[in-house]
Amino acid sequence: MDIKIVIAEESSLIRRGLSSMMQPLSLPASGMNQRCVLTGEAASSAELLSLLGQHNPDIVILSYSLTTSFNRSPLTGMDGLKLLKWLHQTYPTLSIILLSPYANAMFIRQALKEGVRSYLSRDINEQTLSQAIATVLKGEIYIESQLVNMLFRHEMTDIEKLSPREIDVLRLICNGLNLKEIAQYMHLSIKTVSAHKIRAMEKLDVQNDYQLYSLIIKNQMFDIRI
Repeated sequence: MDIKIVIAEESSLIRRGLSSMMQPLSLPASGMNQRCVLTGEAASSAELLSLLGQHNPDIVILSYSLTTSFNRSPLTGMDGLKLLKWLHQTYPTLSIILLSPYANAMFIRQALKEGVRSYLSRDINEQTLSQAIATVLKGEIYIESQLVNMLFRHEMTDIEKLSPREIDVLRLICNGLNLKEIAQYMHLSIKTVSAHKIRAMEKLDVQNDYQLYSLIIKNQMFDIRI
């Protein structure tokens, strides 16, 4: 039986790379005579929701950040942890392989809590992708080896000290949202959002927005759209 897979990634370049990897992909020897079939690609939350309804895939390779729309249905404005939680509740049999730039132990644990079956970085190769798919199909968890090692380190970098909510606040700021819009999106007060930003800046040891954006660009944490 074919394994139906959907790719949901904002970057067209990364989508094309993953799609190219899928063509010759074979699962590790496990007694499974199954073929991976790419049934669709999505750049936005709206496109992903449409594909899920049309194809009922077995696996979604999901980027943490998708193009969102805050002017239409509330569902099309979801990405990040909010989308992960909704997918797990709405499609409990869907296996989510999360493609994320965040090597953050706390964040990985939070993603697994929200139903993610595999956590990968963006620089994976065909072998890692194949292993991840084979593992989640067996109902097991797969975390990329370099990220597993990071989980057991006792010392954290400043970036790894950020909480998932602090990461989301900084990411949404880089998406061009102001504090009021972020508060509406995250269902928090402006005061709470501001506190998350301040704590994140303290952990990153920056004193103003200019230093914050410079650090974000230097470490390629997020794509800045403002």
